Amino acid sequence: MIVDDEEIVRLELKKAVDWAKLGFYIKIEARNGQEALEKLGEDSVDLVVSDVKMPKIDGIELYKELKDHAQCTCTIFLSGYSEFSYVRPALVLGAFDYILKPLEAEKVEEILIRAHQFLEEKTKEKKEKEALLKSIEHPPASYPIEGEKQLLTYVLRGDEKAKQVMEAILQELRDRNCDDDSIHQITLLLIANISKSVQKRHPFIIKFSNIEKLSVESAGYSVGFQELVINAKKQVGELLNIIRSFKLDQKDNVVMKACEYVLNNVERDITLRDISEQFFISRNYFCSLFKKETGENFLEYVTRAKMERAKILLREHNLKAYEVSSILGYKETAYFSKLFKRYSGYSPTEYRKHIPEDIFSAQR
Repeated sequence: MIVDDEEIVRLELKKAVDWAKLGFYIKIEARNGQEALEKLGEDSVDLVVSDVKMPKIDGIELYKELKDHAQCTCTIFLSGYSEFSYVRPALVLGAFDYILKPLEAEKVEEILIRAHQFLEEKTKEKKEKEALLKSIEHPPASYPIEGEKQLLTYVLRGDEKAKQVMEAILQELRDRNCDDDSIHQITLLLIANISKSVQKRHPFIIKFSNIEKLSVESAGYSVGFQELVINAKKQVGELLNIIRSFKLDQKDNVVMKACEYVLNNVERDITLRDISEQFFISRNYFCSLFKKETGENFLEYVTRAKMERAKILLREHNLKAYEVSSILGYKETAYFSKLFKRYSGYSPTEYRKHIPEDIFSAQR
């Protein structure tokens, strides 16, 4: 679907590339967000290319509406160079990319090629998830409900014992003469359920990790029992790394809530004053408490959270350094790039081009 209030822009966009060759066909054209929603109705599309500034319902509101109703998988915005501040909120919310006006055919084609690859990956993931859910729709009678509860408790605490619990669950199933297929099936369900529970407890986690892929990647388990145990413990370890790295295992309620506040508002310019006012606590006392409980200075924690968010923005959204810098609230791109290289060992450009995707990239 193409949405732009200028007919000439819609025409240029249609002529800029061979859409069919790139795997797309244009289903709907609209002059603004309101018209787009009316024409789309309850239907859905894979891709929306939309202007940002439009009358009635603009591109950002259209994006939010489509996202809320799961009517579009991938959104690309059209924007002038001076309008990036309008695009920024959508990129933070998960829009795929943006195309600058005036349109350049090569740039349009490059983004659409990546969008098609992205959509193919999403389709593959969806099929794998559906196959997984279908295979575990009726879990075996031997499914360890109490074991799952115990496992989740240790994971949310960031406790290494979670790995031992996982191994004990699988060993008990084997001791009860469950066949390999049943144990494999139960393992998939355990990982999927624990992963979903962690996301439910900490929804902001998806800003910093690819935790959603844990249950999908679990399908790669070998049917051999020992390898199954090793891989299951590795998956649990990934969850523990997420919880511990971001200090979500804190016993002190103020420290825990401060960490959650940072992760929920990572795109903002977060200061000690914000925390002081949010939790009615003096800055000096909070700094002392945070350092004591986590072993890390609060402002260092904020920077680390921003750098982890930057990794996701660079790798998954293919944004440039100045774009990520702006999204994360840094006024100087050079300063952001310096911080990023100090933290990751790579410049933003190097990281975007050469670092492979990982479920969780935070420094261990």
